Amino acid sequence: MTQYIWNTAPLLAGSQANWALFAVLAAQVYEFHSSFYKNSWRIKLLVYGLFSIEFFQSIIASHYAYVILVSGWGDPNIVTEIPWSAGIPTFCIPIVSVSVQIYFARRIYILSGKEGWVRFVSSVIVALALMQSLAGLSSVVRFSITTSHAEIAILTLSVKFWIIGAAICDILIAVTMLIVLSRYRELAYRRSTVTLIVKLMVASIQTGIVPTFVALVMLVTYIVCGTQNNLMVMPSLILGKLYCNFLLYNLNIRAEDEPPSNISLTHITGIPASTALHDKHQVQAGAHVKEELEDSGKSSR
Repeated sequence: MTQYIWNTAPLLAGSQANWALFAVLAAQVYEFHSSFYKNSWRIKLLVYGLFSIEFFQSIIASHYAYVILVSGWGDPNIVTEIPWSAGIPTFCIPIVSVSVQIYFARRIYILSGKEGWVRFVSSVIVALALMQSLAGLSSVVRFSITTSHAEIAILTLSVKFWIIGAAICDILIAVTMLIVLSRYRELAYRRSTVTLIVKLMVASIQTGIVPTFVALVMLVTYIVCGTQNNLMVMPSLILGKLYCNFLLYNLNIRAEDEPPSNISLTHITGIPASTALHDKHQVQAGAHVKEELEDSGKSSR
């Protein structure tokens, strides 16, 4: 059975890493629930919805691993006859990624006070997010219907469009967030405020780089290896968890600035309310954030 090691080892490693990242995600969701129970219902729906999707994905991925590594052990045909649960974990990735990307597009839009260029960039991010998600969903659906390795070669174009589109979208989010947050950093006069903004900038870089790197690894293994082995399975099992964990990290980092009982600018944007907003666009950003905070306060009562 040593000739099948590249078919079984990536699945085993991916399944273990998947559950490890789910444990981290569960801890972050608990922290979010404890610290931000007064957040708006939209943020709560996003967090708890994504957590439910990833919990479902972990269970289905475990079934996939069980069929290949346990019940099918010793059967050489098991590596060519793909079980029904093989495509479902990957199906969750486009749903999770588009949700996280649209959230960050909205966050950028609010933080920048609806400036013209930001409206354009936010629209591009949303468009890219929707297109890559649709490409990913169509690829996984076609693969799941046939559950055949031969179908992988046919899906190369749509898979490339899916993963490259997601990578471009993540990088665009990271770069735009850095530009927007750097403006707030220039206006901040408290050390704690500067520290928080720097943390948010680092989180923005991580949010863009790490999922992009894993997605590109998934693409490279898909193109190079194809049907020869299951190397692409490992990054495909953990990519959704990475999106969710970095989203929760960006949300939970706000708890370090002030107590959760005070609903303020920090709870939506991560920027303290005491930060100076001098020019017209920044005043508009503060107004929009305040309006959203008032809505969240109403919805939490």
